[in-house]
This record gives sequence, C-alpha cells and structure tokens, in this order.
Amino acid sequence: LPLIRDTDPELRLLAIDSLGALGSPRALPHLLELFQSGGTPEKAAAKRAIERIQRAVDAERAKAVESGAK
Repeated sequence: LPLIRDTDPELRLLAIDSLGALGSPRALPHLLELFQSGGTPEKAAAKRAIERIQRAVDAERAKAVESGAK
C-alpha cells in the first residue's frame, strides 16, 4: 500500500491498478480515499480498481450462492 503514495506518478498508478487486479476488498478504504482526494489520473485509476474489486466480490458471492444451491 505505501506505493500508492509514492512520489513517482507512474509507480502510483501501477500500484493502484495492481490493487484492483488483486481483488481484495481490504484495499477499498485506501482506494476510496484516493478517489476522493487524488489527482485526476489517480481518481480514474482508483475508480477502475474499485470497480474491478466489486466485480471480484460479486463473482465470489455468486459462486458461493451457486455452491449452496447444489
């Protein structure tokens, strides 16, 4: 998580995108903070990461419901 605050803008964006790829809901508070207070590139990257995590969470929930229905 420290990399989302790095002084290198490219590294910050890569770190934000990586959090989205990991799909961990634990990253959401940090991403929401960036979305609310970051610069334009960080806001856009945080939005994409949040959406990606939400899709991952939704897929896990659907899988759990499907498993329970069997």
